[in-house]
Amino acid sequence: MTVESEKIDICEALWNGEKAIGCFIYGNTWNWAIDEKYNFCLNGELEFQAYLSKGRITYEQYLDACKRFRDGFLKLDESNFKSYRQRRENIFYNKDFLRGVYECNVGEKKRKEFTIKIENEKELRNVMSFSEILFSRLPSFYINFDKKQYYHTDMDRIHEESVWCGWKGMYKNFLDLIPATEKYWMFK
Repeated sequence: MTVESEKIDICEALWNGEKAIGCFIYGNTWNWAIDEKYNFCLNGELEFQAYLSKGRITYEQYLDACKRFRDGFLKLDESNFKSYRQRRENIFYNKDFLRGVYECNVGEKKRKEFTIKIENEKELRNVMSFSEILFSRLPSFYINFDKKQYYHTDMDRIHEESVWCGWKGMYKNFLDLIPATEKYWMFK
């Protein structure tokens, strides 16, 4: 698979809602990931417990799901993030690659107009009609292990329910928390 075909596949998965972009801040380092949305939760066990209590899965299925989830990282926190990052290195990308995903098959004029629009909007839902394609290529998850913050813009789930005690978690536009040096969607 070529880099360009990989970017096209990623764009399709982002557009379909199968995957999302998220950033993990650990040790003051930005780690950008593209993965299935459910893998951005911190405590996967909570979801499997809910399925078990509702009778949607058996106890054996629960144990198996907990064991296999996210390559063995059922619970993700600052104590195991480095190991998680190493084991799942295929989901992490540098900012230049993400810029290529953002630009993939979209004209420069439309990209620049959209970039100006999102930087001026406080509520991201107002931007949806402007360009849904580019919106799907923005980060949906902000997980800051250093500051114990978890923010997301995924309306389909209540991800904040998986945050650890002492963390701040909510549905929120977090783009203003990302420094200009990390904003792969910005153009000079």
